[in-house]
Amino acid sequence: MEAVPIGENLWTVKVHNGTNGPITDLAVEVYVVDEHGNRATAECVPAKGRISLANMFEGLLSQALSGSLGAIAGQVGMMPGAGMLSPGALQALPSYSSMMTPQLVSAAAPQLNQAQAMMTDKFPAVLSGNEAAPVIFLVPGEGQVQADIWFDDEDGNRWFRPFGQLPRPAE
Repeated sequence: MEAVPIGENLWTVKVHNGTNGPITDLAVEVYVVDEHGNRATAECVPAKGRISLANMFEGLLSQALSGSLGAIAGQVGMMPGAGMLSPGALQALPSYSSMMTPQLVSAAAPQLNQAQAMMTDKFPAVLSGNEAAPVIFLVPGEGQVQADIWFDDEDGNRWFRPFGQLPRPAE
């Protein structure tokens, strides 16, 4: 299980079947924990139908461009001949990311619409050997996302894997 933050309040939770055989009857419980590792009351819900992939992409792209343009401004400021650019112009460079982002998102709209259609709202019941299945979750508030999983192996044995631990036979 892997949980990766992707912007503000969005997490990708990916379940990997690390065996060569299939697993079936996969059940995943996704939840939020606070800074002390205690379960929080915030509810994790699949993001499908609740967010626009274009808006998510725009936010991530704006963050990335702002950081990149800020780094470029820093590099330009150290270059010989950069005295022709005022310090104010260099400092303003990262703010141009907000003007560039909508055009880039519009150009990528067909691909974003296709990705939106592939965004899923649940994990599959069956994962083939060495296959992974991601789901994007919307998480209100602060905290880290974790998940516990249950599954049956190819011999029909039921397993439970708490977050961060090895699988063990389910009781």
